[in-house]
Amino acid sequence: MIAGIIGLSILCIVITIVATLVIGASDLHTGIWPAIAFLPEIGLPVGLLLLIALLVLSLRRRSRAARDARAAGGSARDARR
Repeated sequence: MIAGIIGLSILCIVITIVATLVIGASDLHTGIWPAIAFLPEIGLPVGLLLLIALLVLSLRRRSRAARDARAAGGSARDARR
């Protein structure tokens, strides 16, 4: 989902650049072009926020797993001694 949002935003940027070179900047104010030009302004920040949320959740899950493994490993080590 994150890659799709960011990828679509980058694709819209490239399409806007190519359309500006081919069609001209004056023709990009009508039709679907304003939506294509505006999409990256929403998509890139949303993609960045989703990426940060994924990073935080992943770090929390790894931290919890390491803490649980440490707690389980410590008691098993004490039982062997």
